[in-house]
Amino acid sequence: IATFRAIRMLVLILLCAQNCALMMVASYSRSLPGPQYLASTAVLGGELLKSCFIFSVLMYEHGPCGVSSVFLYDVLGMGNDILKFAVPSFFYTIQGNLWFYGMSNMDSVTAAVTSQLKV
Repeated sequence: IATFRAIRMLVLILLCAQNCALMMVASYSRSLPGPQYLASTAVLGGELLKSCFIFSVLMYEHGPCGVSSVFLYDVLGMGNDILKFAVPSFFYTIQGNLWFYGMSNMDSVTAAVTSQLKV
């Protein structure tokens, strides 16, 4: 039980550090002079990194053949149920773009608090 609690605390600390670092780096990168990168490009890049990480975990757990069967059964085999995931995904993408818009127009502390409050 103590090991499980320590892992939970470590994950919480890592998530807090990641969130703070994301706020600082995004705020700094949006304040630099010169041409700005597109927020949609940053959101797409983040989603691609998450997808690569997920596929790596699936490869580790199921092997190369298992990944294709998991993908075929759990993603393509869902049929109309996939719309249940498409709608929240669409709004999550909009939220990511609005987050970068907020980072461009607010100071980093205000943007961080507003983002955490989900205002």
